[in-house]
Amino acid sequence: MAWLCWLVLILAGTGCHRPPPAPVFDIPSLVGKNIDEVSAALRGAKVSEGPVDAQQAPGAGLAQRIFRRQEHTLAVTFKPASKKVTALQLDVDAKTGSVKEDDKAAFLQLGNLKPNDPRYELELNEDPNLVFHFTSVKITPNPVSHKVTFRITGTEFMCSIAYSVRTNGSDVKTEQTLNVPKWETDVDVTVAATDDTVLTLQAMPFTGAAYSVERTPLPANFQETQQILVDGKVVAEAHSSGFQAICSAQL
Repeated sequence: MAWLCWLVLILAGTGCHRPPPAPVFDIPSLVGKNIDEVSAALRGAKVSEGPVDAQQAPGAGLAQRIFRRQEHTLAVTFKPASKKVTALQLDVDAKTGSVKEDDKAAFLQLGNLKPNDPRYELELNEDPNLVFHFTSVKITPNPVSHKVTFRITGTEFMCSIAYSVRTNGSDVKTEQTLNVPKWETDVDVTVAATDDTVLTLQAMPFTGAAYSVERTPLPANFQETQQILVDGKVVAEAHSSGFQAICSAQL
């Protein structure tokens, strides 16, 4: 009889520890991707376009794409102009309706989410009809810091150079200079999920003051390359054989 008692205890113990559910969406892998990249990563899910909830995603000029897998819904809010994702929201399936606080860990597991992941912030949306229950979780990407490099290479000839970093239409960093390639400068830029940050670099050969008789002739083989690098990777490039050239990129 002793072995039977031990068997009952073992079976009772294993019944108390259910394995966590398998993730339906790997949301951390989507953080930092634009809407086209998110759509590619979620290929196979049912997709629809939905209105943006003003309470969950305030702000003009936003759109939302909804992905469905296994009765679970992931709503992705983004800026159509830049394709930048500003937030994601994982909803409790319609059959369940809401989840109590004690089952939060199991629900977050459906999105492979962890409360202390430095890549994003989690915000539980409470059920207005049930205390200590929630209907969804909003995932907001945390601000990301980048090292931006503006670089000019080519013929060693004086150039007029201008670069700028603009966030949401306002200058963060801007400078104009006269210099000889190879020239480069680094700028540290921190970008929030809701920010549109535009990087611009322009240059042209400087032959002297306009209408001056002492203007320096442009070398016949003049060549110039402009590059914008983000975290060591070239994201924009332009070339010039004697005229002004401009390149730009968006974070």
